[in-house]
Amino acid sequence: MLHDLILNAALLIVLSVFYEFLVRYRALLGKTGKILMGFLFGMVAVIGMNIPLEYSEGIFYDGRSIVLPLAGLFGGGWVAVISGVIAAIYRVWIGGAGMWAGLATIASVCLLGVAVRQHLSVRNVLPGMRELLFVAFTAQILMLLCQLLIPWPQSIEIITGIGPVVLVLFTSVTLLIGGHMTLAERRLLSEQALKESEDQFRRLFEEHSAIKLLIDPEDGSIVNVNHAAEKFYGWSVEQLRSMNIDRINTLTPEKIKEEMNRARRQERNHFNFRHRLADGSVRDVEVFSSIITIKGKDYLHSIVHDVTEKKKPKAG
Repeated sequence: MLHDLILNAALLIVLSVFYEFLVRYRALLGKTGKILMGFLFGMVAVIGMNIPLEYSEGIFYDGRSIVLPLAGLFGGGWVAVISGVIAAIYRVWIGGAGMWAGLATIASVCLLGVAVRQHLSVRNVLPGMRELLFVAFTAQILMLLCQLLIPWPQSIEIITGIGPVVLVLFTSVTLLIGGHMTLAERRLLSEQALKESEDQFRRLFEEHSAIKLLIDPEDGSIVNVNHAAEKFYGWSVEQLRSMNIDRINTLTPEKIKEEMNRARRQERNHFNFRHRLADGSVRDVEVFSSIITIKGKDYLHSIVHDVTEKKKPKAG
């Protein structure tokens, strides 16, 4: 008996791997993603019914009380409905004395998952350990209670016979898989937040009216510039990105390196330079530099102000 339960539980662990793949592309797939997710949970339930713990003719136990509440908890109503219908149709096709208990289990655990998801959606949070434990344990209790639909006294014999093992093993596996799914969701949310932050910085950088340069302090290469820099210097964005700062700054390469190191060490953030433009003219500029870290590497974020007119001698 224990071997059969462990084999069924091991099958469900594979579910978490496929779930992580699907959840990563869920936004792109849209409604199709929900259908695929429902089909995935439903087919795992069907496969589990083909390697069950057989108690007697027509009465068997598998991982439905694990996979289906998780379908509702992580996938929502449509995923729970699709997976539940697939599992129910297959259970009816198998038939036997335990059919009604099996159908009741499918319906109750699907509703459990959806109900807890609805509760969490009000607070807009992912399932935590408390919610996972509640769903895991309650699903197994519901499954055991559904066995009362099997004629007496066999129903009591089943509950007392498999109940302790199911409560311990299936609750543990549900926690394991649910925890993995929660981590997958959190990783995705973190990646999305990081991407949104990077997109926001990129828009702020590229669309800002001030002249901005992103410089690698290691070698002085210009990593990025905005459209204001393109307009001011006269070179295209692509050309500027292929240049070194010594092409623009009129100081010697050694002096430029020295000043970049000072900015890098945050000893100074305000500089007065003379910058060369594409037409050969030279402008007086004030540069404010700060360190920003992108993917673990430090860059100089420089804001350039043209002060040429201010430095011209006043008449009279």
